[in-house]
Amino acid sequence: MDWEANLFWSIVALLFTAVGGIIGATINWWIQRHKTFSDNAWADYELRRDVYLELVAGIGCFFEGGDASARAQWHAAARKVRVVGSDEVVTALNAFTQSIKNSTGDAETRFYDLNLALRRDIRRLRATAPEGTKLKAEAFPIES
Repeated sequence: MDWEANLFWSIVALLFTAVGGIIGATINWWIQRHKTFSDNAWADYELRRDVYLELVAGIGCFFEGGDASARAQWHAAARKVRVVGSDEVVTALNAFTQSIKNSTGDAETRFYDLNLALRRDIRRLRATAPEGTKLKAEAFPIES
């Protein structure tokens, strides 16, 4: 009977070890997954921040005293923003460019809205990558 008790306790010890290993592996997987999502979110933040800064740096070409020849470079930056920016940013950017194009007189207000959208977007650090878009193809015009 002594060997049966030893076998029983050996099996119990083996099960506890296996369960502990599974729990440890699960916790490690969760931590690594969270770290990967966080790293991806920071990479996304840095990409967006750099593209947004490029866009804002050249905005003066549309206002009084600005260099009109720099508009082509600004529109190239705007196309980058339309690819990596959030829906809110793209919508605000399009409202700004339409205001400039149609000379509606509210370009400064649209610029404020664009800056606010840019700031909100880079301040929202997500733990996961953004999913999908609600924009239509018309939200991505080719401008020069």
